[in-house]
Amino acid sequence: MPGASENPCAGCEIDTDCCRRLADLRLSPAEYERHFAACHDAIEARRCPDAWIVSAPNACLHLRGTQCEVYETRPVECRLFPHTTGGMKRIGRLAIVTYHHRTRCPRKRRLLAPRRKVAALLTELARDTYGPDVRVLAVPDILPVRLMRILSRVPRKIRKIISGR
Repeated sequence: MPGASENPCAGCEIDTDCCRRLADLRLSPAEYERHFAACHDAIEARRCPDAWIVSAPNACLHLRGTQCEVYETRPVECRLFPHTTGGMKRIGRLAIVTYHHRTRCPRKRRLLAPRRKVAALLTELARDTYGPDVRVLAVPDILPVRLMRILSRVPRKIRKIISGR
């Protein structure tokens, strides 16, 4: 297990929005198989169209004290923290992945990664989920809300053309 110098969350005493209170962790099918499939009866897991959403009654099953047993190989969304995915949607060869950092983590400002790294991690998650040939658009989740409002004003025929239906 990594030491406190390797894991910036080691020693944190707050149980909020992280592995200490695991809620709605988004995983690619491969990540689910690698980290949670063997312990499916100890977690709440639901399969969405493309990804797995995992929650646990308390802390993540891989957390021992303040250390993560799978820290070096942890899922993308764990590496992304305090950012988290808002949603994933595939439209043809394009995958749109939204993210935000609305968390109560007391170390959030120190842990926030640059947008380039966030985009790289979200691209990894999307390609692991949809395949290596997908083009990925990673956007803060406030933008899709605005886009949906705009699209809701577009006539239905034009929306069908845009979506390819």
